[in-house]
Amino acid sequence: MRLTDEHSEHFSRRILGDVENALREKGISARRASLDVVGHDGLIRDIRAGRIPSADRVAALYDYLDLDFYMGPHRDVPESPDADLDEGRFAAIDVYEAEASAGQGRLNPEEDHIGTLAFKRAWLAQARINPDRAKILRVKGDSMEPTIVDGAVVLVDEQRIEPPGVFAFVESAELRIKRLERVSDRTLAVLSDNPSHRAEFRRGKEMNRLRIIGRVVWTAHKL
Repeated sequence: MRLTDEHSEHFSRRILGDVENALREKGISARRASLDVVGHDGLIRDIRAGRIPSADRVAALYDYLDLDFYMGPHRDVPESPDADLDEGRFAAIDVYEAEASAGQGRLNPEEDHIGTLAFKRAWLAQARINPDRAKILRVKGDSMEPTIVDGAVVLVDEQRIEPPGVFAFVESAELRIKRLERVSDRTLAVLSDNPSHRAEFRRGKEMNRLRIIGRVVWTAHKL
């Protein structure tokens, strides 16, 4: 495969998304992480500017942030039940058993992969969704009704992590679905679409405890 600008841009965006999410989760500033890894504050600044560091620096940064940076032979992956999917027209997006709470928050590990759902590549391209950076979760609770109903599944775009919008996020080991809006540089509103649920606010350092997984861009449920 020949390296193209598109490949480089995709790789750069993927690194940026991984790093930004890890910084939020750990409550570490970009400057602190850069200084600890390379001894100056330019490493993450370069990544944010779209400049890809050398592989050894990326590996060191990932190790510092407890991220997996793998180089080597293709890992063995169990055959998907959608192995006969027409990959020219459809893309398979991973579905996870973890239930994201739209209510008071619920502890849910996001590790159990239970299958895939097929989406038309044309639709994904029109919506600017990269299937390799998306996942499907099930929602539990009524606080996002009528937008998202109890028991619905949602498609989460991991490339979109900046409020405002409806997002899947982890806070204190709880996987949640809420509407997020920045009130100011130091205040984040955590909102429900169901008016019977009160608004929440995260201020100052509390904002760093909230790790955004991605924006909810599609939902479906059983009739």
